[in-house]
Amino acid sequence: MVEYLIRIEKIAGSIPAESRSLLWACGSVGLEHIAGSDGVRGSNPLRSTNYNIMKKVYLAGQWNQYENNWKEEIKKIKGFSFYDPETDSNQNSSDTFYPDDMKAIKEADILVANPGMAPSEAMWVEVGYFLANNTKSPEDSCPQLIIIWKEGRLKWSKDFVDKTGVVVSDLESAINQLESLM
Repeated sequence: MVEYLIRIEKIAGSIPAESRSLLWACGSVGLEHIAGSDGVRGSNPLRSTNYNIMKKVYLAGQWNQYENNWKEEIKKIKGFSFYDPETDSNQNSSDTFYPDDMKAIKEADILVANPGMAPSEAMWVEVGYFLANNTKSPEDSCPQLIIIWKEGRLKWSKDFVDKTGVVVSDLESAINQLESLM
């Protein structure tokens, strides 16, 4: 079987934001080539080719402008398809971004969360929804959940957050953890 990696990031920049959610919704697709060049069904060697799309990563948390363009650094990692609510959903109102973002979280394979130093209430809703969709029991930890917990954040809740997934202290550690999930 021939495997192909479709790199959506190469074309995503030329696609309007409202259409990107359709690309994001795609998963692994098995296609069958009906006939070869001789017109005989099944004579094409690519008949059972599977096309695999990269793992989907949802970027939750502080916007780039408030956190040193952290999302742009993560998006440099090859081999993943990223969903960034800043650019991939209509942020004009919660009537538009809430359903788009929740759908993207449900379809994500990995979530990277960066609350920065702010309370980040919406990000914690995103983390909770991802955790609920990616664990079997309430006490389970999720290795596909990466949270950047800066040293200066309140310590009293860190023990609780540590139980949810992989908690790292900086962007570089988050990038290393994400690369390990490839």
